[in-house]
Amino acid sequence: MGDNSADALVAEATQRIGGTEEVLAAGRFEVQSVGAAVGGGLIGSTLGGGSTGNVIGLMAGEKAYAESRGLTEQVLVAVTATHVLLLNGDTSDRLPHLGAQYDRSTSSIKVKSFGPVLSLHFEDPDGHKLKLSGSTLSKSDRSVEALLKS
Repeated sequence: MGDNSADALVAEATQRIGGTEEVLAAGRFEVQSVGAAVGGGLIGSTLGGGSTGNVIGLMAGEKAYAESRGLTEQVLVAVTATHVLLLNGDTSDRLPHLGAQYDRSTSSIKVKSFGPVLSLHFEDPDGHKLKLSGSTLSKSDRSVEALLKS
């Protein structure tokens, strides 16, 4: 996870999916879960940790939510002509390398940005929803945005 340039992330994603599809763009995104993070923060601060407990609780809530979805907190988003693949970070084999896959023709994929925050909103045909956040300041994240908006 050293080189986060757009070309390096495309190369990493291509290698990780075994070259089965051409990766057109790739970027690193975080799983969004305000509810889980806030809930974890409240529990952490309630257990007597003060602000430190709040932060630890926030982090634990985010991690628990992501893993309940079969994902790591940070995923490598790989866009191909037909799919958006969410590739998990290092989990020591606790989770599969391919965390999720969305068919671009049958899934609802919305891209929103506000200031430096870039949000990807996914909904599969079964109604399962997922939100990821990236950065408009990242060239690789912007390349993902451009492809998904086209």
